Amino acid sequence: MTDSPVLVITALGDVTADLVLSELYGRGVPAVRLDPAIDFPEPARMSARVGEATFTGDLITATRHVELSAVRSVYWRRPTPYGDPRQAEGPEQRFMIEQARAGFTGILTTLPGVLHVNHPIRNRAADYKLSQLDTAARLGLAVPRP
Repeated sequence: MTDSPVLVITALGDVTADLVLSELYGRGVPAVRLDPAIDFPEPARMSARVGEATFTGDLITATRHVELSAVRSVYWRRPTPYGDPRQAEGPEQRFMIEQARAGFTGILTTLPGVLHVNHPIRNRAADYKLSQLDTAARLGLAVPRP
């Protein structure tokens, strides 16, 4: 068994993530499940500190405390988005939502030496299908005609 946890970032009712978590637990791998829209900014909290050659921080949930430097992997699987800033009541709430999203995702994408499954930034880039088709065509793959 290892003490290095896997962070599973997903929606609360994600059955696929449930299967992954079950397998991790069965192998003795500690895992922490988070849904950004539900868990942040309460009851979970995350902080990070960047030094000259270090990146440290903490993730604290209602039941767990994780040193971010100990995280081995982040499994990013369709988390519930933060509240829609367009639906927010005022500019302060929109700003808060965007800052929380940027801070949370920024910390997770910066963790050094961590294996990301579905890296959030690359996952977002995959939303642009035309760019995918262009890359496929340049690599010599067949692409459907419009």
